[in-house]
Amino acid sequence: MKKSMILIILAIAVMSFGTFAADQNVSVTFGTIDVLGVTGAAAVTFVATTPGVLPVNQTDNSTSLAWTTNSDDRKITASLATLFAGVNLSALVTVVGGAGTAAIVNFAVAGTPYDAVTGIGIECLAGQLITYTGVVTVMVVGYGSKTNVVTWTLTGDV
Repeated sequence: MKKSMILIILAIAVMSFGTFAADQNVSVTFGTIDVLGVTGAAAVTFVATTPGVLPVNQTDNSTSLAWTTNSDDRKITASLATLFAGVNLSALVTVVGGAGTAAIVNFAVAGTPYDAVTGIGIECLAGQLITYTGVVTVMVVGYGSKTNVVTWTLTGDV
């Protein structure tokens, strides 16, 4: 009986202390994310053609773009650092699964950013194919292989 009474008193004593809780504030910072990447290296090659005819248009679609943004008002621009003599170069991004609208970029003025994809919303897309097309406009002295830089930029859609 004494043991039972001691156990009951101990149980009452433990229950009277109750449960204690403490609150803690947790802060989460989620800033603006705008990331753009390009894969691969494009090459447009012109070869011999029929006498009296300019070489046929050539394309390359071995490269792609990927982007991540948490803003709903973005676009991608493209600019070509230096024009190619005798060749007009254009680019088209094929947007699959995203909110953006693609436009053909005709690089007419060196260093000028042209809208390539507009209306980009909050999204993460990879593997968006870039097709470069080269059109010979006039015959020039062959210059072998020449590399110029295309700069892709993810920016505000204004």
